[in-house]
Formats: sequence, C-alpha cells, structure tokens
Amino acid sequence: MIKSSKAPGHLTAKTEHTSSLEECIFVCLQASLDKCQAVNYKKSENLCRFLSTTIGQNYEPFLEPNDNWDFLAPVISGVPRSCSDALERSGRRQSGKAETTLIDPDGEEGPVAPFFVHCDNTTGTVWTKLTATPYDSFFHGNNAAGGIRKSISYLYANMDQIVSLISMSTRCQQKLKYTCFKASFMSDMEASSLKTWWVSRDGEKMMYWAGGPSDGRGCACGVTQTCASNSNIPRSLCNCNMNDGVWRTDEGYITDKTKLPVSELRVGDVGDHGEYGFGTVWPLECTGLVSLVELG
Repeated sequence: MIKSSKAPGHLTAKTEHTSSLEECIFVCLQASLDKCQAVNYKKSENLCRFLSTTIGQNYEPFLEPNDNWDFLAPVISGVPRSCSDALERSGRRQSGKAETTLIDPDGEEGPVAPFFVHCDNTTGTVWTKLTATPYDSFFHGNNAAGGIRKSISYLYANMDQIVSLISMSTRCQQKLKYTCFKASFMSDMEASSLKTWWVSRDGEKMMYWAGGPSDGRGCACGVTQTCASNSNIPRSLCNCNMNDGVWRTDEGYITDKTKLPVSELRVGDVGDHGEYGFGTVWPLECTGLVSLVELG
C-alpha cells in the first residue's frame, strides 16, 4: 500500500463494489471523465473508489491515511501513450517483469479511449502486448475450404483501440502456428486450392501463412526452402502440404502492420477420420512509438 499525507481542500469520491481493479477503472471511465481522475481499489473487500482530484507528482492519487486501500491508479490525467512511456515515467527502464498497464496511444485529445495492455520488459526490449483469445484451438469435422471459422478477440481492447496502438507503434508482430495431421494448407500451387488461412483485421483472406512472403503464398519453410517433401511433392510451400500421417507444423510471425491483428482463423481439410489441426495465436506485440510529426 502506498501511503499519502492528507491533502488540503475537499476530495470528491464515490465508492462501490467491483470484481477487480480493471473493472473499477472501466466503471469509472463510464461515469464521466471530469469525475474520473483516479481510482483506489481495496482487494479484500472488492471496493472501488473513484477520485475526482489527484495530488503529488506523476498524478499520484490521493489516499486517506490508514484506509488500507491496496491499489492506486491514475486514469485520465497523464495516461502514458505506450509501455515505453509508462516505464520512462516510472523510472523503471531496466529489464523487469511483465505487468498490466493502462495506456492511451492517441493521447488525451484522441477519440480512442484508454485500455489495458501487458507491458513486457523482460528481454530488454519493451513490448506492448494484447492477449489473443482463444489462444489454442482444435479443428476437426469439416473438409470444406475454410469450413471452420474461429473468431479471435483481444483482452481489454476493441479493434479501434488495437488499430490505434498499431498506428502509433514503429513495429508490430504476431506469431501464428498451425499443427496438422493429414490436413493440408493447399492441394497445389494455385491460390484457388487454399484450404486453411488467417483473416486480417479488415476481413481480408490472407494467402500466406505467418512467416511466409506477404506478397505471395506459402509458409516460412517455403521462404527458406526447408519444407518437408517426398517424391510425390518435391517442392512444397508449407510443411502441412504433405497431407500425410505425420504431425507437422508451420509457424512464424506476421509483421505487416496494415493487416494485423489476426481476426479469424479459417480451417478446412479436417473432415475425415484421422484428420486434425491445431491453431495457436500468440499475443499481438508492438514496440516503439511513432512521433506525431511522422503521423502528419
């Protein structure tokens, strides 16, 4: 708990029950911006307190002495635009653990509301991450091309908020993996034979798998010419094109900011007995901050 001396003047606050600190902030934001400068949260009682006044450096929320409130969170004033910005303000630029942080990529004057992300500084590079859900998916029971649809959503953020993060970041990426057993991506080199694909944020059917050429078709192994092959398929664009009784995997990173994040998986050729697919969607990761001058 952070202790603070009593501030002069009147503090306007409203208290109610919420299930988490995140919900506390969301409810506060829905109230009105002029009444939601910060929140306190008491975990033992699920108590949320909205504050209309903040004091101290870095907008430190006011906390009544000996009140045993566990968490303090500034909400509107001074919300960082990115994880790098948040760490810079806190003075914790060195590598450390990942943590949940409220950010506002387009700033206080922008139309997009602040939202929660995971800030990961464990590798020395500061990554802003949004968790995809579901993370893992099992596919079976449909042979039609793209016959199974699996929508992908992201914790704490809608698509407008996600696009604002991507637009304000210098680099973004998302890892995608497909593990197959007797299930192929495409039956030949033609685009019309595509059976499994991912869908961009704008609903576009993407002809390449993660790690493959963004201006063509295929997978990461097709770029490095290391895909599995045999006498019947001497040249393959993906490991899963083998369509045999061996567990095979195609995976890689999507780096095209204009297509990210993954919004849907479409899977086919898994209808017969013994045909299976597993899809894994990693978090969207962004780093760096584009200046307002660069954005024009």
